[in-house]
Amino acid sequence: MAWLQSLRRELACWKRLLFEAPLYGLLLLAAAAGVLAYQVRTPLRVDVGGLHDAPYLSSFHEPEPDPVQFPDAQESFRWTREEVGIDLLGLGQQPLEVRLRMQGFRPAGEPPAQASLWVGGQQLLAAPVGSTAQVYRILVPPHLVPAGDLHLELRSTTFRAYGDARDLGVTVDWVEAAPAGVGWVVPSWYQVGALAGITLLAHLLLRRLGLSRRWTAAAVGAAIVLLG
Repeated sequence: MAWLQSLRRELACWKRLLFEAPLYGLLLLAAAAGVLAYQVRTPLRVDVGGLHDAPYLSSFHEPEPDPVQFPDAQESFRWTREEVGIDLLGLGQQPLEVRLRMQGFRPAGEPPAQASLWVGGQQLLAAPVGSTAQVYRILVPPHLVPAGDLHLELRSTTFRAYGDARDLGVTVDWVEAAPAGVGWVVPSWYQVGALAGITLLAHLLLRRLGLSRRWTAAAVGAAIVLLG
């Protein structure tokens, strides 16, 4: 059958491409670039209430002011509920200093806001949050970042403002995680694996489209350096 013969030829072609020597050099380059990239220590900062904060946050209220309607607003924030999450992925397993700028407004007669920060089931901060915005800091040891991903849980007391049915905790303006140690940083291996997977797919696709080995290796190698 013609279609079966065509399928066999196609599979044989892909198999041949999988065993080309330059591919394995590119995979080694991708792994090395991914690991070495983690040795360059850079902080990760999330502007809470900004246009791009949603992937990092869970269970927060909507941003104020709306960043779509007011893109030029000088300050933005989100109210928390009783429990919210902040996920900072791909940081690598290393000691981290985490900073949050928070405010705990309360109407007259309400007790002061109380907040606590938890990582991996351990409480790392318990403090009152005043009506003036302040920066709160915690140190996260590397054993609480086992896969290179930091999962913060922020708990706070809540109140209800007049005419507002929401349970309001504290406002968060921004959160930042910065390296707090020296020495080797264990990378987030799934990030390194993702880079290797992209390398594999890019090599196979370019070769299947007819690009030569040399130009494929050059193009994919350049992309690895830029992404790494």
